[in-house]
Amino acid sequence: MAATFAIEQVVVLGLGAVIGTLGGIALMWTMIPFLQLGEAARVVEPPIRLTVPWTSLVGYIALVAALLIVSVVWSTRRVSARR
Repeated sequence: MAATFAIEQVVVLGLGAVIGTLGGIALMWTMIPFLQLGEAARVVEPPIRLTVPWTSLVGYIALVAALLIVSVVWSTRRVSARR
């Protein structure tokens, strides 16, 4: 039962993290071009370059994944100890 609980938690929280990250990137690429106005309400020249710092993003995702695994193992151990 503890293994099923651990797998469920990893899948639910992992999918939430992936969907949130991809949704944030898509929202950035969609909305930022509409917000590129200067002081005179004209389009900014040169246009803003949208970049994703992939190395930092991968590092943060790895950190969140490690914390997710530790929390799932800890909570699974607590569930198993009660039985």
